[in-house]
Amino acid sequence: MLFCDYRSKSIAQHWASAMQESKEVKIASVWGGVLDEIDVSHNHKYRQPCVAVLITGSIQTWSTILDKKCDTEEQVETKLKLFKDEVKLKKHSIGFMFASKMHRGYLEEAMFKRLFPKVPLANCFGSGSFGKTTTIDEVNEEKNDEEKSWYNEYKYDLWTGYNEYSTVFLILTYG
Repeated sequence: MLFCDYRSKSIAQHWASAMQESKEVKIASVWGGVLDEIDVSHNHKYRQPCVAVLITGSIQTWSTILDKKCDTEEQVETKLKLFKDEVKLKKHSIGFMFASKMHRGYLEEAMFKRLFPKVPLANCFGSGSFGKTTTIDEVNEEKNDEEKSWYNEYKYDLWTGYNEYSTVFLILTYG
């Protein structure tokens, strides 16, 4: 999980790319985004512009990105149904959603709750999101789309996983 304020977006993008490029530590999913303000309870008097949370252990994670192109109820439902087909829920599960304030998010939230009724969902809204798609078909599709055009109107950067107009879902499950 990766969070930053808008002024520290470049630092967080660097962290996201370092996580994805790491050969020593395999990071299955990246989720988070750019927040208006980060308040971390600590004894230091300096602001914390970026916060990373690494969750390890006997867990499995899945994540998917609903970008600007996914803008109808049917497209959202199709994408989340494909995501649901990949996810293998265990005894304990929690879902996380980070939606850009520029993207609606509410349709995606309602659809997620309909498709995963027993998975609690924690929502965040901000000025952009970090995410990584974990299903092979979606990764290949995104890479092919990126290669087709040198100018990306959706502002999605596969290398850093940052997207200004998206909703990113993460499911963490264990037990």
